[in-house]
Amino acid sequence: MYDYSWKPTFRTKYYKLRIKWRATTIMTLACIATYIVLASLSHNFISIRGDWLLIFGQYNYLVLNKGWWWQLVTSLFVHISIIHLFFNVLYLYMLGSSFEDQYGTRFFLLTFFLSGIMGNILTLVLGSNIVSAGASGALFGIIGAMTIITGARYGGRLAESLSSLLILLVINSIGGGVNILAHVGGLATGVLLGFAYNKYRKPRYGTYPYTIRYYRY
Repeated sequence: MYDYSWKPTFRTKYYKLRIKWRATTIMTLACIATYIVLASLSHNFISIRGDWLLIFGQYNYLVLNKGWWWQLVTSLFVHISIIHLFFNVLYLYMLGSSFEDQYGTRFFLLTFFLSGIMGNILTLVLGSNIVSAGASGALFGIIGAMTIITGARYGGRLAESLSSLLILLVINSIGGGVNILAHVGGLATGVLLGFAYNKYRKPRYGTYPYTIRYYRY
């Protein structure tokens, strides 16, 4: 005799999309949200209207003569066009995630804001009455700090690292409408922060006390 009262039970597993809420993710979303708001106010999702850039970007005249110093920070999250936004948030998320995982959230935030602000200050001091916006100065700071830290800890040569950064700076500063002063200020700040990190902080995951060399036989 068979017992048909038993029925097989199936356990259903629900898989949820998990987003790692690191500071890089928040910064990336902040840039995207800022662009959506300004694009809506501009009635144009391809580019932001000039009067909104004057308010939320960095307009040197307003900073120096009207005391709008908060523009040194807000301009880091403002982007002029959808293309400008796309490439900056792409590199911010890719480079920032790796940087934050390796060197910590606090150092990432310090590098991002200090590099971006110093790039804006250099633009303020040496630039004309222009309007500038974007996170590229902060991105150059992240690249500079990462290059110096990894180069020093894993057997890289300082001269080669600095020359590579210089070539990267030149390539990304060619063309009209590029704020090279923000790039230079951000990159220099990142390099200095990289040297400071190597001097005062111990590696989180260890380091290599030797240089790996390859030989041909």
